[in-house]
Parts: sequence; C-alpha cells; structure tokens
Amino acid sequence: MKMYKLRFIFHLFSLILSIGFLILIILDEVWFEVYLTIIVINFILNIYFRKAEKKKLMEITFIYINELEPLKYLEEYQKFNKKRFLSRNTKIMDKISTALVLIDAGQINKSYETLFELVDEEEKFNPFIRFWYYKAWIHYFDEVDDLSRMRFLAEQSKFLIQDISPKYRSQILANFELMRARCFIKEGIFLKAAENKYNEVLRGRFPRLTVVNSVYLLGVIAYKKQDYDLSKKRLISVIQNGKELNAAKKAKLLLETIEKIENKV
Repeated sequence: MKMYKLRFIFHLFSLILSIGFLILIILDEVWFEVYLTIIVINFILNIYFRKAEKKKLMEITFIYINELEPLKYLEEYQKFNKKRFLSRNTKIMDKISTALVLIDAGQINKSYETLFELVDEEEKFNPFIRFWYYKAWIHYFDEVDDLSRMRFLAEQSKFLIQDISPKYRSQILANFELMRARCFIKEGIFLKAAENKYNEVLRGRFPRLTVVNSVYLLGVIAYKKQDYDLSKKRLISVIQNGKELNAAKKAKLLLETIEKIENKV
C-alpha cells in the first residue's frame, strides 16, 4: 500500500468533508458533533501515518548505516520515495545524500554526476543546504585527490555557519570540524588534531558506518605519521568490519602499500 500518498488523499478528502460539514454547522448546529468526530479521526490517523512512515524510513536507513549496504539502501529508499510527496528542498537534500552514499559504495563517477546536476541550482540554496552540498563535494574531491578544491570549499563552508539557524548550528559545526580534519589528513598537516577529532567519534555513540569510516581515516593518519604497526591494526579492522564499503577497499590498497614499504626495509 502506498501509505504516504494514501495519507495525502485522506487529508484531502477529510478537508473537503470538513468544509462541507462546516457549512452545515453554520446552517444547523446538530452537525457539530459529526464535524468534531471527523477532526478527531483525522488527527488520530495522521499520527498513525507519521509513525508508520518514520518507522519504515528508519528500517531503510539501518540498511546503510548499520548493515553497510549502501546500494541496497539506495534501491529501497528510492522505492520508499515513490510513496511520498517531497518538497523541492527535500529533493535537493536527497540528491546530496545520494552522492555521499555513492561515495561509500565506491561509485565515485556516479557521485560526481549526481552533484553536478545541482550546480546550476546552487545559487538558490539556503545556507543549510549549501553546507551539505559543499560537504559532499569535499568528500568527492578527497576521493580524486584534489586538495585545493577541498581547502576552498572547507573555507566557504566556514562562512556559512553563522547564517545557519541556531537549531542546527551545533550539528553543522561538528560536521565542519570533521571536514576540516579530513583536509588536514589529505594535506598531511595537524595530524594530531585530526586524530583527536576522529578519536572523539569513536568515543561517541555513532552508527557502524561512521565508526568504520573514522577508523579508516585514523589508519591513514597513522600511515602518514609512519606508525605502520598502528596503521595496519586500524586498516585490518576496517577490512574486517567494512564489508564492501569504499573505505574497506581503500584500506586493502593502503595495507598493501605499507607491506611493500616494510618489505623494502
């Protein structure tokens, strides 16, 4: 059943009935109880539909963040979206999120194509959406080793924070700090600060996806600090726990690089 479109149809039908009964109330007070009953039923069903939608969305999201199956998640999420009416901003955020998911799936070119589709619309983005758009590009440029663009977008993102609603500012600031740490790692500077930032993630209560990606970046940090034993330990953990994630694939390649270095010594 297309529950979320059904909810819309129900609300529309209920609205039409309510208007009709409201007219009757004006003409005859006997209809007031009928009108009130419709309002109560509408309220109860609205709560039911919202809870059902939220539950289904969480089930789908767990496919990505806990089961670590990004492509399966995208497939299920796209099916789910066919049952919903989405605002323009929600559709844009969905595209940005899709680009990030594609990176985790190792489909870097598709991620680029998804982000590039939004280039002409960027000037219309509010600061919140623009921040996430820049974040997605930073992740993409990290994959293709374009440090200059990573730096530029990180700096632009910093300017956006002050214009974002206080309701979301702490969340955005936390993401900005991780973005900046990612740039530090790519450049090979302030590695201790970046390491501290990602260790904070491991001490928090985050989904499996966030933990695996953070451990991979900690492995890269150890590699750049030439602490190969620690790097191997972290990379092996990513390989063992990351399934088919892009981070696990990159961890295998970096592990091979370390082994080659050690074999030369």
